[in-house]
Amino acid sequence: PFERRLIVSKHRFGPSDFGPHRFSLDGAEGMQVYPRPSAWLEPWATAVPAGPEPTERKDAPMLVLPLRESLLVTGRVVAVYGPDLQRVHGIASGIEPVTPAGAPRGSELYVDLAVPLGQREDIVGDDRLWRRLGLAHPYLSAHRLLRILLDEVRALSALRRVVIGDLNALRSFWGQDGLRRALGVFCILMRGRDVAVVLYESAPTRVGFNSRSPIIEPGMGEAQAVDFADVSVEVMSDSVGGFATTNKVVVTQRREGVIMVSAPPEASLLRARARVQERLRMVLPRLPSELLREVVVFGSAAIVLRGVDLGRVPNDLDLFVSDDTFERLSAEKGFELHAGSDPTLRFLRLAGSISVELWPQFPGVAFGEVSATASVTSESFGVQVATLPMLLQWKRAHRALRRNAEDDAKDQRDIERIERALRES
Repeated sequence: PFERRLIVSKHRFGPSDFGPHRFSLDGAEGMQVYPRPSAWLEPWATAVPAGPEPTERKDAPMLVLPLRESLLVTGRVVAVYGPDLQRVHGIASGIEPVTPAGAPRGSELYVDLAVPLGQREDIVGDDRLWRRLGLAHPYLSAHRLLRILLDEVRALSALRRVVIGDLNALRSFWGQDGLRRALGVFCILMRGRDVAVVLYESAPTRVGFNSRSPIIEPGMGEAQAVDFADVSVEVMSDSVGGFATTNKVVVTQRREGVIMVSAPPEASLLRARARVQERLRMVLPRLPSELLREVVVFGSAAIVLRGVDLGRVPNDLDLFVSDDTFERLSAEKGFELHAGSDPTLRFLRLAGSISVELWPQFPGVAFGEVSATASVTSESFGVQVATLPMLLQWKRAHRALRRNAEDDAKDQRDIERIERALRES
């Protein structure tokens, strides 16, 4: 009763690739063929609908690295690695391709090798789709991996960036070497289509200490992810007994051999950004898509997304909305109406969460001026984020209303950090 037969007719009148071929039979999608990864590099494979057509650029593609100070590099494929996964992931998530002013941001694909194969999460932002795709499966083949990635590229319109990691998880997959080669083919295809690819990998530290001076340990090679990259970013972070430490980022333009040294973002800033993103992912699916342009990230969450380290993780996510949007959302399921410390002030709270609030007013600023100057950041899922000058104006007005010495001191520290960030920019 379990015997199945399949008859395949060979097509002899067009390009072909020798086998063996892998395929799957699925009741919903029918038969899926997974060619050898190298087949996608054949000249005749350009006719295969595998995403954007090849693009010729007259200028060199540029990327912005979110280090302690932003760094501009040339290339389309970046490998980020090091022993501190929080910093590695934080840097990888913030790498941005430089696009012409006014151009739509486009869609983004995050491939998570720790999330089970087939799981996905879609967040629709202002002018783009943010998709998180799971590919964790111990017996995932290189053939299927590449076919899945190319199908996703084809499905996402105006794709601008693909982030893949943690590549260290591949050590638990069957055929790790073949999977890495398939990712190499993917990088070649995306480089030719002007799509940025960011690979990140947690890797053992290469830093040792000799008389309290940091050195590269003999025999410790770079992470394998750098083999496909135009730019590598090594996060060097280690210490010995608390008396010797190193904390820097080494950036290498691999084709030119140019090496630059910078400092990584503060760990507290990376934790804060991760928390803000977590809360944005909670609230965005509940907001009507037509209202996304009427919402601005404000408060401490916005300060963090603008790259200012407050030295703490924001307690909540404050969203600034217009009066009309506030009234409309008041009638939507999933939002609860509350009164502030001043009974005349009202705000909405996301049902089931005390950490996401929507406000129609903030001291010292008006929604119109905040919205007019707000813009999207690399980590805001397409939602507008208030600018630092607007946030500084609010903080000063907010501090004037404080009646508690501890809160007043906290506001003063925040103001000083914002002012310093504005001076440095």
